[in-house]
Amino acid sequence: MGARTEFVANVTSLKLKPNIPFFKYDIRMYVVYKGADGKEHLKELTKQTKDDFPEQERKNATVLVYKSLVKNNSKVFPPEGALFYDRAAVLFSAGTQIKLDGDEKQFMMPASLVPSAGEDAVGVRVVIKKVTEGFQVTSNDLAKAVNVRDIEKDKGLLEVLNLAMSQKGYLETSQFVTYGSGVHYLFDHRALGFRDQEVPELMDGKYMGIGLTKAVKVLEGDKGQSCGAFVVTDVTKGAFHMDDQNLLEKISQMSMFIDPRSGQSHFNVQSAMQPFNQKAILQLIKGLYVRTTYGKKRTFPIGNIAQPASQLKFQTVDGKQCTVEQYFKQHYNIQLKYPAMFTVSERHNPHTYYPVELLRVAPSQRVTLQQQTPDQVATMIRACATLPQNRLQQTRVLKDALGIKDGNPHLSAAGISVVNGFTSVPGRVLPSPSIVYGGNQLAKPIDNCKWNGDRYRFLEPASLRNWAVCVTLTPNDSRRLHVKDYVARIEGRCRQRGMEVEPCSEIFTLQRQNFDSLKVRAVTYYLSGFIGNFVLEWGSFP
Repeated sequence: MGARTEFVANVTSLKLKPNIPFFKYDIRMYVVYKGADGKEHLKELTKQTKDDFPEQERKNATVLVYKSLVKNNSKVFPPEGALFYDRAAVLFSAGTQIKLDGDEKQFMMPASLVPSAGEDAVGVRVVIKKVTEGFQVTSNDLAKAVNVRDIEKDKGLLEVLNLAMSQKGYLETSQFVTYGSGVHYLFDHRALGFRDQEVPELMDGKYMGIGLTKAVKVLEGDKGQSCGAFVVTDVTKGAFHMDDQNLLEKISQMSMFIDPRSGQSHFNVQSAMQPFNQKAILQLIKGLYVRTTYGKKRTFPIGNIAQPASQLKFQTVDGKQCTVEQYFKQHYNIQLKYPAMFTVSERHNPHTYYPVELLRVAPSQRVTLQQQTPDQVATMIRACATLPQNRLQQTRVLKDALGIKDGNPHLSAAGISVVNGFTSVPGRVLPSPSIVYGGNQLAKPIDNCKWNGDRYRFLEPASLRNWAVCVTLTPNDSRRLHVKDYVARIEGRCRQRGMEVEPCSEIFTLQRQNFDSLKVRAVTYYLSGFIGNFVLEWGSFP
């Protein structure tokens, strides 16, 4: 049933050179500090975290350490293209093993490689050792990843291939920011030719980013061929907080303070201090990581909103009471511009307070579900609703930018080649259905099955006999818009759908543009014997 055809799918075939071994290692990185007692204190960089900012900060640091480690230890590591690192605790070597001193080897790297380590850090210790289970997999193990019993699946080779497809996204930290294991976003969409219209602006100090999701799967071969490895790719878009934006500026750009007509912000401290606005602001900034602009830079997630800096008092180390405003003047010689503005507290230290004007948004933070507004969700949905051919082209551009293409030398060094272009799969185009309407009226959909209400009439059309129109336009709008033409179009549309519509009795404008004036006018009509409806803009008042 249906015509046979070929469909282009968003999957790309991977070819594996046979008999290539892959060796798995556990890699750990620790920032080393010397305590007052002379003992070492370690802070693990490869430790996982769920929040965006600390995750990106740690993983960017591990990339810097890893690149320096490989570059300065060429006798230990095979050629760089044959290494696959996940920015955490997993490292694969293709073809040859890493030359360890037995099962484990330690390296000491400069602390300056980690910007967030601090002045008291003495170095970064890297520990590499062979894993105890699944140390070696080969390129011949692909079929082991397929089994009806999930417990018997061996996904070791899939782990290698997924890491291999992610290397450029992981290591090119100036071009991509990566979340999880397979979602890579561009820092600059224009660099790859994407237009600003494809990532429209968002309010509340946020912006839209474009990126790629991907995963390596084992799929059935075509035309009797055995199963093979394919990388599935798809374009994705996400909302992000503006990097390094002043927190007070971010609050002033929130939609609650923006005039919908002019697009200008009407923000002021008095309106921001209103309880209902504070509640809405807290919803949009709670959990957001911010960084201080004074003294020793400190980064923390926002936990709550507190009293204004001019009112909030606390006890200093010398036992005196002072306000937050006084404290910053005395200790940092900073006179707050907005002392009447609320302060914010830390999530993990709720009794420490900061003026919002002295905080900036930490980089690389996605907008959480709680921080989204309905308007932003609608904007994101519209931006993602692209035509299939456009979506496939966007996917191709991003896939190539991530090095998932034919001729990648780093993949070739590991015996992995990417087939040029997307994979075509056979399919059928089903005939459009017939639709039966009321009265057994049979209709064949046209215009590619799009619903078009202009062709249909009401089953039980109403009648509109005595009615008037109240115009609620500004003087400027009244000069631009032709009300009589608009009313004529309403009458024509109603008749087109089977309604009985008599001409409008009167079109009038209220002296005072409010609902009470309209009610007075309606009562006047009623007392004069007029029984009908008033049409007001898009609605009606009985």
